Amino acid sequence: MGRGPQRLLVADRHGRRALGIVDYPTDIDIGSTMQRGSDHLSLPVLVLVAQTFSRESRDALSDVIAGSADLVAAIEGAHAWGDAAVTDAKVTAVVVGGIEYLGLKLTVDVQT
Repeated sequence: MGRGPQRLLVADRHGRRALGIVDYPTDIDIGSTMQRGSDHLSLPVLVLVAQTFSRESRDALSDVIAGSADLVAAIEGAHAWGDAAVTDAKVTAVVVGGIEYLGLKLTVDVQT
């Protein structure tokens, strides 16, 4: 994961940009199968669209939610680092640099 939360810019179907952040794991289960077969962790993935309480931010969030099947499809599946599955999604407000942003928080379970 590097030295901190990983950030990337994503665009919705209308070309509006959103900020994707893969944060630190919230749960880590080491050796979750018999004989130390695999590890499990839960990662919060935030897709921040715009500053809160504006019509533009609500519209942008609606577009992210409408396209969430594509977002989930891009995350889920087998990867070199393990298998990923999106298990939860919630609308959230997040403060970054003193500015509150509206976004979607996905919980991604990873089995290694």
